[in-house]
Amino acid sequence: VTEMFSNFGFTPEIYIHGQHRDLSDKLLYMYVESGLPVVAALSEHSHAITIIGHLSDFSITPPATPCASDAYLYGLVANDDNFLPYHAIRKNDPAPPSGYWSRFKVEEIDTFIVPLYEKIHLSAEHVIELSKAILTDDVLGLNVRSNLLKYENIVTRTYLTSSKSFKKTIREKPIPFGIADVYCEMAMPKFIWVCELSTPELYKEGNVAGEILFDATANPRDIFAFLSIHYPD
Repeated sequence: VTEMFSNFGFTPEIYIHGQHRDLSDKLLYMYVESGLPVVAALSEHSHAITIIGHLSDFSITPPATPCASDAYLYGLVANDDNFLPYHAIRKNDPAPPSGYWSRFKVEEIDTFIVPLYEKIHLSAEHVIELSKAILTDDVLGLNVRSNLLKYENIVTRTYLTSSKSFKKTIREKPIPFGIADVYCEMAMPKFIWVCELSTPELYKEGNVAGEILFDATANPRDIFAFLSIHYPD
């Protein structure tokens, strides 16, 4: 599969559950949230499927904050060549009473492959580390810089997108106080990571309180890989 992606000009990333045990589900969710088709392997079944979407329940109360938006996840949407398209894979037992549900479960995915653009060097796991480092920093941290939002209460939603798509979105639904204009005029690389900041209450309404933008083409060791940091005040 990775060779096939490479032949089409992509640089595939391979994630093995044993190497990212605590982050595996979160990383998979981030790439799916980015609109990327992820090839997931279920070694126990000698089978592979394509993950193309997710199912979230915003009535769920996160077990703790800070947390990421995958806390609301209760299933993934897959294309499985043994079945009809848009097969739902449950995260937990039991399966919901209605819907087209797979016999597989999310926990059975032990490896997945992501087709990334060749110049994307900042992978999802690096963005998680950089985001936390910024949000908890003694100078740039959320608790230091913001009076309206505290790190202990946030929900983050992180995804990869093109800068062109990001600017198009904020033109249609502008960020207030002229910040949308700043972003639209800002020089950006072709691809960026967006880490949105919200709270459980705001997130359920689809609202965001701030965001951090990262250069997806930056070196993972670059502590200045961010393009901007925007807190609500």
